[in-house]
Amino acid sequence: MRTLIIGVFAWGTCFLASGQNRSNLPDYVVSWKGDTIRCRLVNSDDAKDMPLARRQRFWTQVLFAWDSSGRLRTYRPGDLKAFFRKQKVSRRYNWPSGLHESFVIPILARSWSSIAEDYPVGKDSAWAYLRQVVRGNYLGLYTFSEWQGEDHVFEYYATVTGDSLRGAHVFNRKSELAPYLADAPKTAALLPNLEWRRRKRHPHLIALFIHYNYERANLLHQLPERYRKILGI
Repeated sequence: MRTLIIGVFAWGTCFLASGQNRSNLPDYVVSWKGDTIRCRLVNSDDAKDMPLARRQRFWTQVLFAWDSSGRLRTYRPGDLKAFFRKQKVSRRYNWPSGLHESFVIPILARSWSSIAEDYPVGKDSAWAYLRQVVRGNYLGLYTFSEWQGEDHVFEYYATVTGDSLRGAHVFNRKSELAPYLADAPKTAALLPNLEWRRRKRHPHLIALFIHYNYERANLLHQLPERYRKILGI
């Protein structure tokens, strides 16, 4: 499967308040061996009580998780194959709900210096956690973003090819996305007119990726009407 990634990552941690039932662990992490470990991810409100050195790791993608024994564990990008958050959260600094996976991404922006320094893979790439948006048999969509301090976020797009390599390639323009749609001509024809304004493109990209997977499976006649409406077809 090939995977495309678009941006929006929220930084997060894990916290289990004193006296809370530790058997109530709605989240989980997945090791590279495939083991699933239940945990509870921290909300950003709880993280503000952490020591400064630990709290600063918020901005470099370290995941904090309480396990079933009540131990606070930390996971750097690349330490885990994936993690899952069940609870929907509203604060922008929390990891959003859903499945997040470790991928290698290229370091193309100066603002990515923290990721490049902390989780390097060779000279020009690094590990990062990316959130799954569309799970496609042929092409999947993920999101990520990179925070700079507490007030700034930089959003990026990327492609991921070859699941065994866990590798990603950044794109920000339609022209950089087009090659990945070439083997689905009807989907590719929709790209030039696709909504691309920052605050509106997300549902359109989701619909486009779903259209791509239906086309590759020769099932476009079964594409749900809501996606047809979004794409204007």
